[in-house]
Amino acid sequence: MKRKILSVLLISSMIAASLLTGCSKSKKTSASAAKWAIVVDSSITHPSNIEGFLNENYGLTVGFGGEIHYSNDQGQTWPEAENSSMCRYCLDIVDENLAWSGGNGYNVRVTKDGGKTWSEVSDINLSSMHLGIDFIDDKVGWIASTKKCAKTEDGATTWTELELPEDVKGIAAICLRTPEDGYLLANNGLFYTTADGGFTWKNKDLNIESYGVIDEKGKPGFYKKSVSLADICFTDEDNGIMIFSGIVPGEGTKAFCLTTNDGGESWTSEELKPKEGFIVNKVYISGDGLFLTLGSNDGQLLVMKRED
Repeated sequence: MKRKILSVLLISSMIAASLLTGCSKSKKTSASAAKWAIVVDSSITHPSNIEGFLNENYGLTVGFGGEIHYSNDQGQTWPEAENSSMCRYCLDIVDENLAWSGGNGYNVRVTKDGGKTWSEVSDINLSSMHLGIDFIDDKVGWIASTKKCAKTEDGATTWTELELPEDVKGIAAICLRTPEDGYLLANNGLFYTTADGGFTWKNKDLNIESYGVIDEKGKPGFYKKSVSLADICFTDEDNGIMIFSGIVPGEGTKAFCLTTNDGGESWTSEELKPKEGFIVNKVYISGDGLFLTLGSNDGQLLVMKRED
């Protein structure tokens, strides 16, 4: 999903070359706002804490009492999967076969058959329920609770807790792009990056005050125990998307889409208004950044495809 700059005027070979290589670190252009089109408009009647689609056909829901459902027909039908676990609160779909989930009881589960059956792997105690999970493949991944994050490099046979910066008081979303390159959105609106597997971190203030969203104490930020209120996807070291939903006093729940093409140094933002009357309470971004799943607490479900 790398951004391509196309030149339709033959000005000179030097200018054309500079345009075609305009994604260099020294010559960044402002990221354009993402453009989305609705490709799935559906609803669910079964319990679900988060919904996610890999593409416009294949999706999963995870929810209360470990109940998991899968769909291969754009959300028209939702067969129930075979799973035994406590409640599921986070989901990551790697491909059409592989997906991971976390939640209560420190239980982590994996499917390798497109969501039909789920298997136990090693539990990981992060002091509270798992609220975020992101895997590269069947071996390497991260999982997070409200305040802690752990990684595995052996398919969740063993886990190692990451040492997070002291100012991370709450985790809203995580993203792992390579075994070394990861991203974390804190509840106070600080955006963190690591290039060494979580040993050291850099942060960037997203100026969360400008969006008007507040946490449970009325301060700028996100509710610390809310499920799937934010998600991050980076497709390479430069290009990334961040989605979050929050409460704006006097205006209700609002959702925003942020886009970067300089590794998170700067962001272009827009409010997401997918459909009249649709309240975005849950968000999920596919691993390729092309599909955005939006869930509402009343069971409405939208999948949007990125067009730009």
